[in-house]
Amino acid sequence: MIILTNSGEGGKIVNPLKEKFFELTFNSSPKSQEMIEWMVKNNKDYMEKLHQRVSVDAEKNRWIDKLVDTTFYNPSIGLIRIYKKDNRYFADVGDLTAVEIGGMIEANGDHNLAFISHLPGSPILVQNNGQELLIDAGQYKYLFKRR
Repeated sequence: MIILTNSGEGGKIVNPLKEKFFELTFNSSPKSQEMIEWMVKNNKDYMEKLHQRVSVDAEKNRWIDKLVDTTFYNPSIGLIRIYKKDNRYFADVGDLTAVEIGGMIEANGDHNLAFISHLPGSPILVQNNGQELLIDAGQYKYLFKRR
């Protein structure tokens, strides 16, 4: 069995699938369901904590307006375009369009963005007075420069 993932979080799904394969093929003790239940609970807890930190409220996110109608470029991914529609913020990121984004104000006062509708919770660090965006995907970091 070969399972390819493009995610640092790939083990969350790969490990239960591997266990299910062992259960069905070698009659091993059942663990996959317990692993999936743990994964679902862990993900739910993560999303609840994320929603405490990330806001989609237009009033709280007025600071994002300085990035609206701005394009950022990364040679590997292409363009990110940030825009506002119906008091909500979105980004077109490469082939992904209308990705909802929210705002986070960190404990140290830094203002960052976060994906809401795709790759939930993945932070987009706003750097250099809004001249750069950094997406830190674990093993890969993508720096986008304002155009």
